[in-house]
Amino acid sequence: MLTRLVGLIVFLLDTIRQHVASICGEKFGKGIDWLSFKISGTHKIQRISSSYKGIEKMKRLERCLRNSRHQQLKEYKNYEDVKTLSEAIVKIKDISPSKDPEFIARINTTFHPMCEINKLTSEAVKLKRTKYDVESEEHEMVLLSFVELLDARDES
Repeated sequence: MLTRLVGLIVFLLDTIRQHVASICGEKFGKGIDWLSFKISGTHKIQRISSSYKGIEKMKRLERCLRNSRHQQLKEYKNYEDVKTLSEAIVKIKDISPSKDPEFIARINTTFHPMCEINKLTSEAVKLKRTKYDVESEEHEMVLLSFVELLDARDES
């Protein structure tokens, strides 16, 4: 019963936060986020990852990371490995995996496509800057690995 009450209060605070932040600015919204954290013991990013589905979850999580006061989280689009990103979120936000065991899996599922695209883009830019050399076996291997990355994207 108490858990449901806390959940309802946090839901109401999140709804109020959206309206307050849109009217008064993000600074007031952060105060409501802090209050929600104190009541529920969960970070906003945890509440978003468990409450929303699909593209709405992705948009809200991206906004949450973009508005973070931690530079490492603000640069979430630079991560090429989803495991590294989820570990950074857990470490910086001091999230206890024992309290929310599914959190890492939800984050990995949500950000996996973005990290794969980042990896592919990074590899393409690196190849674009490298002058093609027919006699370089190392260059041939890099091209082959890029083609394999593209093939792996087609299969998933």
